[in-house]
Amino acid sequence: MLTVRCVLVAITMYVRYRQVAEYVSTPDSPHSDRLNKAALLIGIAAAFGMSLIANFAVRESPSTVNYHQFIEQKDRLATYIDMREYV
Repeated sequence: MLTVRCVLVAITMYVRYRQVAEYVSTPDSPHSDRLNKAALLIGIAAAFGMSLIANFAVRESPSTVNYHQFIEQKDRLATYIDMREYV
């Protein structure tokens, strides 16, 4: 689903590029087209990067998993010790 969003971002960037290009192409416009092209390239690169991140996600590292397991075990042990005091 995120890949579809990436394509939509790229299409939106191209449509925006065409809109600004039409405005810049008028003879009385003092603006240049270079900034518009740079924004298009950055936008498409961002959409491509977002697609890469979405499709090749890295798994959670073992050290992080072990840390979370340690915290859960510590909480369970603390709860067990607290319950023993009341029995």
